[in-house]
Amino acid sequence: MTKIIWQIYNSRTATYYQNIILSASYQYGRQGYLDNYAGQSISITIKNQANESANFQLNDRISLVGAIGIYQPYNQSFWVTAIDYQDYPGNTGVSTAIITAGDAMQRLGRVLGKSDTLSAGTTGAQVESMDTKSSWPPDITTYSYVTSSQASAATVTQSWNNQINLLQTTEKGVISYANGLQIQFIGRGYITSLRPTVVTPLTQNVAPTAIGYQTFNRLGYGSTFVNNAEITPAGLGTSTGTNTASVTLYGQNGITQSTVDADATQAQGNADWTARALSDPTVLRFECGFSDVSQNEDALFNFLANVTGFGSVKQVTDLTYRVPGAGSDTTVEVIVEGWSLNITPEQANYIFYLSPLTYYQFFTLDSSTLGILDTSRLGW
Repeated sequence: MTKIIWQIYNSRTATYYQNIILSASYQYGRQGYLDNYAGQSISITIKNQANESANFQLNDRISLVGAIGIYQPYNQSFWVTAIDYQDYPGNTGVSTAIITAGDAMQRLGRVLGKSDTLSAGTTGAQVESMDTKSSWPPDITTYSYVTSSQASAATVTQSWNNQINLLQTTEKGVISYANGLQIQFIGRGYITSLRPTVVTPLTQNVAPTAIGYQTFNRLGYGSTFVNNAEITPAGLGTSTGTNTASVTLYGQNGITQSTVDADATQAQGNADWTARALSDPTVLRFECGFSDVSQNEDALFNFLANVTGFGSVKQVTDLTYRVPGAGSDTTVEVIVEGWSLNITPEQANYIFYLSPLTYYQFFTLDSSTLGILDTSRLGW
């Protein structure tokens, strides 16, 4: 039997709606380190035999709430964009409706800046100033943690989502949508602080203090293997970073990225960072899948409370696995990049997308701009 009780909360009517969800699916965040935060829609199929769908309308802010006991480790807001009705002919069977709602990053992709200006400063300072602008949508706030890269001044005429992703590509950190209402822009220097005091690891076995996954994929190479990077900041020329040793061993695997790096020196550091941090094809990313039904309730609550976007997100954890044929387990420190969620009345199925924390480390050997001692900082 499911361990998570799901409800929909509508902020307009200030009402919780329980026992109407037939199914729901959603994908949060991103799958890989180099992916953008595009924003996604949640699709919720509800019972509609008594016209329950009349409780929802366009642009309502709704929350998908997951309760374990009396607590809510999952609570994320969305904005209704469509309602489709599947009416049973003659109103004799079970009619249903599908509510489609966008998350915060999708909503920001539908809102264009009205030539709002961002002053030159750190990437985090620019993000924190966004929710004061005239075109910024209500309800969503912004916050940043320990950002180090400088961004050039900008006039925003395209979507706010696009501007945030440009800043993220410049900073090379992560973004979370806390409670679905606050965009948390997290710099590389704060990543290690995303490890909770008490970690609930992902392991091969269910336990009161650990999540036991049922599906596990190790993902090598692919788009996150890069040894040649071209970085093109707005208004500046292109900077190229190359890991010559990796290119010699494995051939060139290049990437081009647009950023808002404030100057050519920082852009060069960004290019060097990208070409070196991702240039080892033996470094893997991972996918772990599990059902709430199979988990210990305490471990499930603690894990979801840490990583699924409610309040202060703590998305660094440990992953233990065994390579086929190996005589011992491997444990790595990983960061949750995102997840997918599929809900039925019987269970909730998750797949978590994980990157090794090494992708976010500051110090990089054999670089002309990264990891140099006797300067004011490490990095760019």
